[in-house]
Amino acid sequence: MEKQFKDIIVRDSRSENMLRRLLDISDQDRSRRQRWMLLANGGLLRSLKLSGESEPADKRN
Repeated sequence: MEKQFKDIIVRDSRSENMLRRLLDISDQDRSRRQRWMLLANGGLLRSLKLSGESEPADKRN
């Protein structure tokens, strides 16, 4: 996995951990939600990367 994606996942998980502590959310709910968030974020990042690669070079600049 690319460093950029790892950094985003780490940043998201730190924010999620802080919210969990503040809102007193159980670990079971947290792990279920975290799996879905990682799946959604991974799909979004991948689709953004693919759409950026498919654009012509003159549109990117």
